[in-house]
Amino acid sequence: MSQEPASGNPAIPTQTATTPAPQASGTSLQPTGTPTPQANESNELPTQPTPAPAPTTTPEKKRDLTAIGSMIAALAAAVALGFTAWTSYYQVETSKDALAQSAEDSEKDLQKQAALVSTWIQESGGHDIGYFANRSPDPISQVYLGLTTGLDGEVQLGIYRGTKMMASLGDIPPCSRVTISGKAAGEILGSDSPQYFGIAGFTFVDARGRRWGRSTYEPLKEMKVASTMEDSIDSAWRQIFPKTEPRGDIRYRPGSKFSELPAPEPLKNCSADDK
Repeated sequence: MSQEPASGNPAIPTQTATTPAPQASGTSLQPTGTPTPQANESNELPTQPTPAPAPTTTPEKKRDLTAIGSMIAALAAAVALGFTAWTSYYQVETSKDALAQSAEDSEKDLQKQAALVSTWIQESGGHDIGYFANRSPDPISQVYLGLTTGLDGEVQLGIYRGTKMMASLGDIPPCSRVTISGKAAGEILGSDSPQYFGIAGFTFVDARGRRWGRSTYEPLKEMKVASTMEDSIDSAWRQIFPKTEPRGDIRYRPGSKFSELPAPEPLKNCSADDK
C-alpha cells in the first residue's frame, strides 16, 4: 500500500513507463511507411474468389444439339434442291423458247419469197383490172391463177357465184407484175369482157421447189408438191375454189403470141409498197 504524504497536498500519481514487448524471433520488422494489411471484421485476411465450375454437357443436351444440326442440314439440303429444281425448270423453259423461236425464224425464212407474191384488183375506167406481182428477187414457176366473174359486191366479198376458171401463167420473172384486163379475163372465163371479175387465189412453186397457195381470204400456206401436172391443177383448184369440182385450166402465158395477157413488166423496185 502507498502511504499518503504527511503534508496536506494530494498525492500526484506517478506514470509507469511501459516497455514494449520484444519481437518474436524469426519475424521481420515492417519497414517504415509500408501499410499494414488490415484485417477484416473477423480478423481474417481476404482470400481469392473461387472460379465458377465449367459447364458440363449432359447426354440429353448432346442429343438435342445433334438433332438441331441435322434439322439445319436437312433444311439447307431442301433449299439447295429447290434452287436446283427451279434452275433446271428455267433452263428447260429457256430451251423451249429458243426452239420455238428457231422454228418460227425457220418458217419465216421458208416463207420469205412466198410472202412477196400477191394479187389485187383495181378499178379503172369503170372496169376492173387485175394484177399479179412477184416482188421477190427470184423467179417463181407453175403459177395458177383462179379467176371468177360476179356482181361488184360479190367478188369483193369472196362470193364466187359466176363462172370460175383456172389460168396457167407459167413462169413469172423476179420483180415483175402481170396485168389482167377485163378483155383477157373474159377470154379466160369464156365470156364477154366482164365489168366485174375477181381473183380468187393463186398457187406457185418457189425457188426452193416448195409449192405455196393462198385464197383471197385465207393466209398463205405450203401445199403438197404434185407428182403430175394434172394433180397440180386439181390441187390448185381445190385450194382456190374449195367444195367445187375441178374444171381444168387454160394456158394463158403472159406475152405469148396468142395471149391477151401482156408480158410481165418489171417493177421499179421490189419493195412491198410498190404496185
